[in-house]
Amino acid sequence: MKVRALAVLIGLLILPLLGLGVATSYAPVASASHSCEVRVWVSGQPTGPKFAVDPAQYPELCGAHTPTPAVPPTATPTATATATATATQTPAPPAVGWHTPTTHEHGDAPPQWVLDSGNPPFSQTRESHVGYKGVYDSSPGGAESYLIAHIISTVAARSHGDHDYQLWLRSPASGEVLYYEGVVDFGSPPPLRTSDTGERPIILSVGDTTASGGCETWYGRPGFNVMDVGWTICGRYARFDGTVLGGTGTGRTIDWLIPCSRLPAGTSLMQHCVTEYGVSRLSFIVNSRDYNGPSVVPVN
Repeated sequence: MKVRALAVLIGLLILPLLGLGVATSYAPVASASHSCEVRVWVSGQPTGPKFAVDPAQYPELCGAHTPTPAVPPTATPTATATATATATQTPAPPAVGWHTPTTHEHGDAPPQWVLDSGNPPFSQTRESHVGYKGVYDSSPGGAESYLIAHIISTVAARSHGDHDYQLWLRSPASGEVLYYEGVVDFGSPPPLRTSDTGERPIILSVGDTTASGGCETWYGRPGFNVMDVGWTICGRYARFDGTVLGGTGTGRTIDWLIPCSRLPAGTSLMQHCVTEYGVSRLSFIVNSRDYNGPSVVPVN
C-alpha cells in the first residue's frame, strides 16, 4: 500500500500598520535576514519603539536594500507518512565599530560622550562597512556633534538614494545628549549632474569627465531629517559612467545644519542656537579634512 506525504502549509504573518492621526513618516532602522526594523517619525522626530516588518510586503518602508530572504521550507516524507518543514536563513552581518585605519578608514573616532550615550556608534549594517565615516565638530554656539554617514563614491552607492546616518548632539553646559538615526534621502533614483541645476537632492560632479575625475558632492533632501546635510568627496573611486579612478575618497568636506525649530521643546541644546542667514540653527562645518587612509577598493 502506497503512502502519500502530507502537504505542509506555511502561514504568512501580516503586520498591520497603525495610523497615528498625525503627519508621520517611517525610517528603516536596521535589517535582519527576513525583516527590517522601522521606527515611526512624527514631525521629524523618532517616536515610539522600533518594530519589524516584512520587506516583501512593505518595500516602501524598508528601502531599496532588502536582506537575503529565508530559504523556502521544504517537505520531506518519512516512513510514517509525516512531513517535516525546514527553513534556513542568512544571519545579518555583525556590526563592526570604529577602528584605526587598516585597509580602509572610518574618519574621526567617536568621542567618549558618544560611547557613553547608550546608542552604540557604527551599529548599522545595512550598507557596506567600509563606507561608514564618522566626523566630529563643534558649532559656533558651542554645541558638539558627532555624525556617521555612509560616504562612498561608487556606482553602486549612486544607484540608490537611501543612505544610513547616526547623529549625536551634546550641550557641554548641561551634558544633555540627543540621538537620531535613519536614512538621508538623495532621491529615487538620485539625480546625477555635472553642473549645479539647483536641484536638491542631487549628486554633483562638475569635473566628472576630466582626467582626475574631479570631486563629487552629495546634497540630501532638505527638511527630510532633523538635519540638512551635504558632503564632498575628493579622490573619487569611480566616475558616473563607471570608469575606475581608484581613489579612496579620504579627502572630504561635510556640513550638517540643524534648524533649532526641529529640536524637541525644552532641550538645553537651544541655548547653543545661533542665527545665521536668518535661521536659528546649530551648524557644523568640516572643510577639506584629509583622512589619508591606505589604498582600498570600496565595496557597496
